[in-house]
Formats: sequence, structure tokens, C-alpha cells
Amino acid sequence: MPVRAHITPTSTTTDLIAQLHGNNNHTYDHQHLALTEIHRITGHDQLFDTLFVFENYPLDSAALAGTDELTITDVRARETNHYPLTLQAMPGPELGLRVEFDTDVFETESVPSLIERLRRVLEAMTADPSARVSSIDVLDPGERDHLDEVGNRAVLASPAPGVSVSELFSAQVIRCPEAVAVTFEGRSLTYRELDETANRLAHLLSDHGVGAGQCVALLLERSTNAVVAMLAVLKTGAAYLAIDPALPDARIAFMLTDATPTAAVTTQALRSRLDAHDVTLIDLADPTIDSQPVEGLPAPAPDDIAYLIYTSGTTGTPKGVAVSHRNLCHLADSTPADLPTGRNAIRMRSTSRCGRSGPHYSAAATWSSCPKTWPVPRQTSAHC
Repeated sequence: MPVRAHITPTSTTTDLIAQLHGNNNHTYDHQHLALTEIHRITGHDQLFDTLFVFENYPLDSAALAGTDELTITDVRARETNHYPLTLQAMPGPELGLRVEFDTDVFETESVPSLIERLRRVLEAMTADPSARVSSIDVLDPGERDHLDEVGNRAVLASPAPGVSVSELFSAQVIRCPEAVAVTFEGRSLTYRELDETANRLAHLLSDHGVGAGQCVALLLERSTNAVVAMLAVLKTGAAYLAIDPALPDARIAFMLTDATPTAAVTTQALRSRLDAHDVTLIDLADPTIDSQPVEGLPAPAPDDIAYLIYTSGTTGTPKGVAVSHRNLCHLADSTPADLPTGRNAIRMRSTSRCGRSGPHYSAAATWSSCPKTWPVPRQTSAHC
């Protein structure tokens, strides 16, 4: 009779044995049922694929000692079944275990490892029956080391880069200031031009009280100006909240109410979408931007929030996700080493959206704010 074990994270060996013992006793009332009949009743063709057999039939060992000059010196039996794995327990002065397996399913070389793991589990269970089953480690140190190697655990344990996105971008400006950084509809900005333009806007934002721990909404169409605005907010230490103008007013209102931005960067054509909200508006066409310094502001801390992005809300209320400079730089640092490098080596076009949240779409796209590429709106090209 099939017996099901219910193991929770807190189940102990004692709990498991008591449960299996009780469940097994309850099956005796139905032991007359054939397994095929059980399959038919349950509607399942297979209820288990591993067979456990406890050989407890009586055996008169004295009869084997010999009578009338006839002595049985050896007994060998060969059994077979259609289950991939069978474990037999044979009682005696010492409990014996016999494993049979289907060579079409298991490689012969792997079975000793399975037996060794079973031995470790049984030793742990008998050593402390009150210990949780979930705490028993079936792997030996060598196997754990192998998993750490193939899983690259050393990378997971290594500290994330302790810099900000703006620092990485500044380093790229120093490396190739005259290289084209972003192109849109025939207009291009070099890294130097992008950096200086973003610095001017960052100073204006700072004059309006924008800084670390705050948020700035960006209601902009896809353009080079959108990239400038993103970088400018990052340079202030504040987080930017990109808002797609195609979103309905209700969605925009929810994001603004939930994120409570200190200011909003927009254009004359779109500022009316924000008239109903109590937020300082900064127009990208403001002439005072051009009179701001081109020098950069002090770099934000690695743990300052770089940007906010909201889920679509299809399963309920949309939720805001805050991504720090440290996490964003760690993503950039994990860029595949075989990506092409050099001037104009990469031309990126964004082709997907993440919750229609705005000019950039996901953390994966945002890694390009660092030396290799820059996050760009669809139909906007960024160059290394």
C-alpha cells in the first residue's frame, strides 16, 4: 500500500517515524486491494517510483543447520520489479540494506553516492531523533565544494562595488570625452556634452532642494533630453521616477501620490498633466539651466536610491521598487566580459517595456548607465 509522508520544515525524525508508522497501520484495512485497483481509484497511473521493502517474513534458521545429513550451506535469490529503485531492509543481528536499481535509469557509478548519502541521513537520524529532518545535510564536504564552484558562490559572497552610477559615468567621460554617447533623431551628444548638460540641470535641481533621499519625477517623451534628465537626477543623489506620458492620468496620479517627488522634470507640452499635483515643475526649456555651472556635484553615496520603478499592478496595487546605486553598479560590474568594447562598439535599442513606467524599462537596461552603454528610450541609440 502506498504511504505518503508529510514533512514540514519543523518535522523531526521522531515525528516522521511516528507519522509513517501510524499511516502504515491505517493501510491494513485495505491491504486486500491490488495496486492496480488503487491506481484506478486514485486516477493515477503511478503513485511512486521508489520501492521500500522490509523483509520480515519468518525464517526458521535452525532448519538450515542440517538434518538427516542434509545441510543448506548457502541461499541466493534473484528478484526483479519494474521500479527504478528498490531498497530492501533485512533484519538480523545487524540491519542489512540491499539496493537494486534499473541501469537504464541510474548510472552504476552514481549508486554508491546515493548509498553514501542514505548512510549519512540514517546516522544523523539515529544520532539525534529530535533534530529537524530539514537540518540533515545529505552532501559531503567535497560535494558542497563542487556546488560552490559550479554555482560561483565566491561571486555571490563578494562585496558589491562601493561607487555610484555618476562616478562610473564620470570615469567614462574621462576615458573618451569626445565619443558619441547618445543619438536620437539625428541629434547626438558626446560624453562630455552629455556630462556638462546633465551637470547644469543637476545644479538647478539642487537649487530647488533636490538631494539624497528624495525623488524627482520625469515626465518626458523618449529623447536625448530624457537621458540628460536621468543622469542629472542621479548626480544630485536623488532617485528618479520615470513616467511614461502614455499612461492614463489615474496611473500617473497614483505614482506621484505614492512616491511623493520633490520636483518633476517635464516639457511645456506635458506640464499640464501635472497641474493637479503639488509638485515643483522644472521645464527642460528653462533658460536658467544654461547659466548653471558645468562642474559636477559631489557624488552620491553607493547606498543612495538611484531610481524607482513600479510594477504593473495586474495582481493588485502597483508596488514601487527602489534600486540603489550600489545594486546598479554591481549589475554593470557583472556585464559579460565578452561584450565588444571600444568606440561605437555597442548600439543599443530598447525593445520592451516594464510596466510602461517610462523612458527606461528595467534594471537590465539600466546597467548601461555605466561605462559600457547608457540606458536609452526606444529608437534612441547609445554608444560606448
